[in-house]
Order: sequence, then C-alpha cells, then structure tokens
Amino acid sequence: EMVTHITGRCVRGDTLCETAKEIYGILKREKIIKKRVDLYAKNFSDGWADFLEIIKTKEEQIVNIKPSYTSFESDFCRELAARGIKSPEISMIMNDYGRFEINLRTAKEILFDIIPIAEKVTSRKMCISDEYRTKNGFVIKLQERLKFDYDVSIITMNKHGSDISGDCAEWFVSPEGMFYCLICDGMGSGKTANEDSSRVVKLFKTLVLSGFTLQSAVKIINGGMISSDRDERCVSFDCVTVDLFTGKTDFVKAGAVASVIKTAKKITTIRENSIPLGVLDIDSVPVQSMFLSGESYIVMMTDGVTDNIGDRKKGEECIGNILELMEISSGREASDNIMMSAVAEGVPKDDMMVCAIKISGKEI
Repeated sequence: EMVTHITGRCVRGDTLCETAKEIYGILKREKIIKKRVDLYAKNFSDGWADFLEIIKTKEEQIVNIKPSYTSFESDFCRELAARGIKSPEISMIMNDYGRFEINLRTAKEILFDIIPIAEKVTSRKMCISDEYRTKNGFVIKLQERLKFDYDVSIITMNKHGSDISGDCAEWFVSPEGMFYCLICDGMGSGKTANEDSSRVVKLFKTLVLSGFTLQSAVKIINGGMISSDRDERCVSFDCVTVDLFTGKTDFVKAGAVASVIKTAKKITTIRENSIPLGVLDIDSVPVQSMFLSGESYIVMMTDGVTDNIGDRKKGEECIGNILELMEISSGREASDNIMMSAVAEGVPKDDMMVCAIKISGKEI
C-alpha cells in the first residue's frame, strides 16, 4: 500500500508525488530481490542436499567393495588338483599391511613343497607361517616372505670419568615388517641424561607398536616433553626405518648427527638441520627417504663420536671415509672400526654410541 499520510513541513504536491513513487519503486525492487534470494537459497540447499546424498552413496559403494582374489584361488585349486589334491578350501586375503595371506584346508596331507605353487599364483615370495592337523584334515597358512635381512650392532662408551651413559638406543621390528632403530642422546651426561633418553626410546617404541606413524610418535613425544613439569630438558632424536619387504628407508632427525650409508655404488650422508626434541613445538616432521636394494650399511651415532674426532662436520666426513675404505662383512665389524677410530683421537670427552646396521637381500 502507498503511504498517504506524511507529517512534516508543507511541500509541493508534484514533489510529494514523485518522492512517493521513488519510495514505492525501491520497496518493489527490494521485494523482487528478496524473492530471488530466497529462490536461489532454496535451489542451493536442495542441490547441496543432493550432492551430499551422492557422496554418501559413493562412500557406501566404496566400503562395500571387497577385493576379490577368486582367480588366484581358482589357479591355486588347479595347481593342487594336478598334484592329486582334490577340492581344497582356499581363502586368500590382503591383510592390513598390504601383504598376501593364504589359508588352505585339505582332507589329504600335502607331502610336496607348496611354496612354489603359492609364489607362482601370487607372483610374491611366500613362506609357511603355520601348519597343523585337525579332525577334518590339514591346515596350512602362508604369508609373504620378507625380502631383506638385518644385522645390528650397537656399542657405547661412557664419557671419561662417568659411570653411566646419557645415550640410549633400541631396535625392533613391527608386525607389518618395518625395522626401526632409534638413538637418543640426553642433554649433558650421566644419570639424568640417561633417564631422559631412555624415556624417549621406550615411549617411541610403545607408540609405534600401538599403531602411531613415525611422524605422529615424534610429535607426541615432543609435545609431552615441552608440557612436562620437569626442568627444561632436551633430547636429540635419530631414527631410521626400513621396510623389509620393499627396501624403502626413512630417516628422521632432531638435533642429531648425520647418518652415513654405504651401498655397493656410493657413500651417502643424511643430514637434517633441526633442533632436539623438547625445545619448540613441531608443525611437521621432515622425513628423508631412499631405497636400498643390495647389501647396504647404515651407520648412526651420537655427537660424542664426531666431536672426539674433531668438530661435527669433520667427524662426519671422517666416518664416511672410514666406511668407504673399509672392507666389512657385518654390523659389528663396522661399529667396532668406527668406535676405535674415534677413541684413537683421545679419551672420550662425551658419551659415545655407534649403531651399525647391515641390510641385505634374503637368500631366495
């Protein structure tokens, strides 16, 4: 409706009429715009709801997809039938770690080598993980075989005049076939440094075996050290992981000395300019990666080793030269030679630890 009563000073009629028309035009345009906005909003809302419904449907389809290895199982049955094993029950799955597992049930005992058949069917290196007899027949379980072996040697030497080392190390292999080796160096030396480094090593192993990734475990430990009520402490962190199925090798360092890798072709030095754990918050954890194929040696150490040779840079170069010139056949031989070279420069001015890892292909 048009406004017919306007209070205020007297104005000319034609002016009042034009003003009323302008007001009416503005209101009309606003009403049209509001209708259009409401329509667009409804269309967008309906479209968004349809889009979400499509996403939900696709997610359900993806979840319901099960990897099928029917053709593999059929091939396995044919191979067994050709050898006199009739109507076996075979189930083949890809486990959570991306490795093949085969469960085989037969009424008749298998007296021939079944591994070549499994390897032919899957094109993977396999081994028997378990076999036993039941009242209804026989059960054989097979799984993928690790492609790489490892040999680890860790030796330590206390700072001159100290009864306990502030350095701590541990290695382990996770259920998914990942090899881990970790060296930590507590601030200073002696009992307090040992408590700090030991705590980090134990917590890291617990986190990794509980399912946390390498980067997540490091960030959790760092955050815990920063928020701790204890006096300000820090720990150098040096970790290497090797996938024993593929040879993929990852390095994570926080305030740690360089690692030296010897392969058949060259010497590689892995460095990371970073601060120790327990100093500042970490947004991301840098990871350096490489692939190992043939026989390789990985040498990790604390700064006491390099500092006893000279400064850190000179010490790292010296270790690289020792590995390059040395004929070695085991992790122990490598760690002994490096430690003896460091001690030859004088009595230990700090705790020293050397870890040498030999990675080699398994005999197939």
